[in-house]
Formats: sequence, C-alpha cells, structure tokens
Amino acid sequence: MGVGFRQVPVDIYYFYALHHSDPPRHSFACPFRRTERPPGQNQPLPTIEWQGGGLNINLRDPMYLGEPRVKEEAEEKSGKHSADSANSRPLPHGRPIALLEALWIAAELNMWHAGFAGKRSYYVVRERLAQAATGLAIRKHPLGDRLYIPPAYSEKNKELCDAVRERFLHSLIPDDKRRRWYGFVVGFPREADISRPGVVGLKLMHCPLTFWIDAKDWKSWSGRWSLKTLDRAACVLRVLGTEGERGSWIEVADIATIELADRHCWIPVHSEFERRLALKLVEERRAFRKPLEIELEEGQPLLANFVLEDRQDRCHLEITGVLTGEDNPLERMEKKALYEKMEQAVWWWNPMENETPPVLPPVVP
Repeated sequence: MGVGFRQVPVDIYYFYALHHSDPPRHSFACPFRRTERPPGQNQPLPTIEWQGGGLNINLRDPMYLGEPRVKEEAEEKSGKHSADSANSRPLPHGRPIALLEALWIAAELNMWHAGFAGKRSYYVVRERLAQAATGLAIRKHPLGDRLYIPPAYSEKNKELCDAVRERFLHSLIPDDKRRRWYGFVVGFPREADISRPGVVGLKLMHCPLTFWIDAKDWKSWSGRWSLKTLDRAACVLRVLGTEGERGSWIEVADIATIELADRHCWIPVHSEFERRLALKLVEERRAFRKPLEIELEEGQPLLANFVLEDRQDRCHLEITGVLTGEDNPLERMEKKALYEKMEQAVWWWNPMENETPPVLPPVVP
C-alpha cells in the first residue's frame, strides 16, 4: 500500500493500492474508496467505511443496553421478521477485533522501518492510536469520549490523565433517555486478578481502573489467546457501567485481542512463527508491513504474513502452517499458483522443515 495525504475535509494520511497484490479497492481511509454494495437481500454492511471525515465501523453488537435495532436483527436472523423489514436495510456483521485492527492500520502500527527503532514508546503508540481514532464512529454513532485509550501516566500530566478518564466514566452514565451506552477501551493488559470468586479483574498499563469480567466469559475469551502472551497483547474491551449494592464498577461485555511481537516494535502477529520472523525483520533493519485480516473483507485471495517494503517487487513473505502448526502441501500449491498468476515475488518458510527462517531477499532500493 502507498500513503497519500489530503486536507479536505480534514488533514489526513491515507493508504492506497500500489501493486496488483494489494487489496482490490482503495483502503478505508482513501477518499476514492468505493462503497457501493451489490443488490440482494440482507447484504451485510462493509465492516469499515470512511464517512463524514472519519472511520465508521459497522459492529453487530448493540450500542446501548436493550437497543431495539439489535432485537430486530435477531428476529430477522431467526426468520420471525416480515419480508419487507428484512429487505429494508443491510445488516452489520463486524466484531470488536475489527475496531482494533482498523486503529492499528490507520495508526500505521503494522508498518516498520529502521528509523522507528527505539522510538515506539507507549506514549508514541498511544498518541498515534488516539489520532487515528479522531472522528471514529460505530454504526454512525460518534464514539467521542466513549472511546478510552489510557494516556501515558506521569506526575507532570496527572491532571490530563484524570480528566480523560473522568470524561470516559461520565459517558457511561445513563443519558436523559435512560439509555446505558457501551464504551470501548483500547489498551495493553498488565495483570489479570483471579483472587475473587466468579470474576476476573483485568488491569491495563497506565490505567488505575479495573475492568471486571465474569469468570465463565473470561475462560471462553481467554481460550482465543494464550495467557502466556498477556504481557505482549493489545486489547479492545466493550464495557458497560454498572451499579449495585456494592457500588459501581465497569463490566466487560466483550473482548478482542491481538498478540504483539514485543513492546518495542508493537507489530501484530498471529503465531509464534510470525513473531520470530517479525523480530528477525526488525533486527535486520528491514522495512515491512504486516497485513491484517480485516483486509480480506474485499475478497483478496491472498494475505501474506508480511510484505517487504524495501524492494521494488514488494516481496511477500509466506509461512506455511502458520496457524495449524502443520504444513499443508495442497494449500501451499494453491497459493503458489495464485502468486504465479499474479506475477508476485514470494519468499517461503516452512518451520516444519527448518526451525530458523531462511535468508531473506536482499534490499532492492
């Protein structure tokens, strides 16, 4: 992908296709992105749209507790709704991971070159995420203060940290129509407190709040990712302010996580093999990009593990059996055929045959 700049309606950098192996239409921040959808019943909304000067993410989850729209969609899926209403509008289908990946791409945190070494601190990462979230909306509802990314804490900016946190907490209070809106928290786990029966308290870096998760939900959600990687994970929480006899607390309704190679490069990875390759690329001072799964929405047939951005051919790096731990010869043959058809340079690593990655293609300015 290339990076462009525009000043209307706001100053923004955006991605655009550079190569025939890029996604088939302009990415979600590009002003030339097409948004038309094919006709038909109940066509799903695109997960990511660029609308009104910011990102709009069509999550299928309710925006506030008891939202009627979500009840209607449940009836449509069960076949109880009338045919007229079922054809009236496309349905959202995005999950919270889409929010996390969209922010990571918009903040360019899935990209790396040697000049970033030693400069990607928590402060820098947080500021880039916050800037990428400017104008962010969920199903056209502006998030505003209902998105909380904890600022880097220090005694000098304690007042700022407190103010940002208080605005977020205030957004969780029922509005004048008594609607309890969900909020979203993007951060980095530092501790999971399992000392209390029935609940788990999740704590994030630079954040004094505790986010409470039902123990059964925690068991289900944590099965999606390894607890061993808690210290190098990024997460998005969908939360709700709750009050009871014991006071008020923040309850987690859903959670999505991505694993990071480490907290120096902050590059997202999907396996230990990808992590090892990402760290090798960083060590060898290569310029590269990590494609994320949200890019597959446009029907892209291939999603490389990494793309080298310091070569004219933008060589794709492929790891076989990256998720299953088993090499699939048929799948590899199909991928090779697609790459040959696209005339796209590709590098392969089969960890089942070689524990260490082969020599990388050289830099070609």
